[in-house]
Amino acid sequence: MDIATLYQNYTIKISEIHLHQKLVRSVADTQLKALHEAIKASATGLSPYEAKYKMVFKSISGNWENFGFHKENAEDRIRSIQLQINSQYRWFLAEAYEAFEDFVEEAYAFTGFVNRDAWPLSDFGGITLNELANKDFDWLRGRAADKRDGIKSILARFRDKVPGFAELETKNQLEMNLKFAVQAIEMFRHIIVHHRGRVNDKTKFFDKIFEKCGNVSKKERPELEGFLNYYFGSGAHENTIFLLEIEAPSEGPFLIHYNRFEDLSRLLLAEAHLLFTKLRAQYP
Repeated sequence: MDIATLYQNYTIKISEIHLHQKLVRSVADTQLKALHEAIKASATGLSPYEAKYKMVFKSISGNWENFGFHKENAEDRIRSIQLQINSQYRWFLAEAYEAFEDFVEEAYAFTGFVNRDAWPLSDFGGITLNELANKDFDWLRGRAADKRDGIKSILARFRDKVPGFAELETKNQLEMNLKFAVQAIEMFRHIIVHHRGRVNDKTKFFDKIFEKCGNVSKKERPELEGFLNYYFGSGAHENTIFLLEIEAPSEGPFLIHYNRFEDLSRLLLAEAHLLFTKLRAQYP
């Protein structure tokens, strides 16, 4: 197994996630267009859009029991669709992070495969040198996945042992601290998976990200807080991760949108690509 193949496999996974995101957007746009047309039609005297949903389940007695009833007009439906799109975008981000996590673990397995000295002895577990000689890449990948503190400890090892990796994480043409971005996305993923994308206190959540990342200067903090805030909603949704597109200022005839999901996914791609290029140079 070589690092180029591992990186290519990772980018294929991410491209599929991006395609799924675009499909969701396309389907939703068709629905939203129809709803906006219904609103315009109702203004001309036609019957307004209204949807009713009765929700039931079968109890152990075999009878159908009601557990909900929902009625919505076109405006309600538009809000529901937007919230559902946001929920799907968040899950796409969780998938993108998990694919990144897999790549980092596989990259670490690659280094142990081509150079046993790249790993501390503790990462191999309680086996003898003779047993180690017979271990293949899949075994090393399993050990990497079980490493204490996961990819946080793996990336820390790369920063220590891969020349130039740590420096370019924080000083690059993107003008982005990728180390901080990866930590933030990892914690976004945790909130998405375990708390439906909502935090109890955004300020405390941000503090926790800064604490886990470490080495963030007071000068950097306001800009990085702005970066984090960009991925949260406002008003009633200020404590909720929001990844819906944002309309960009434009003087031309075409609408342009910032894609917040892709922004975060591309930062993971940038970190993975940096790691790939540095490992390829170190182990040609």
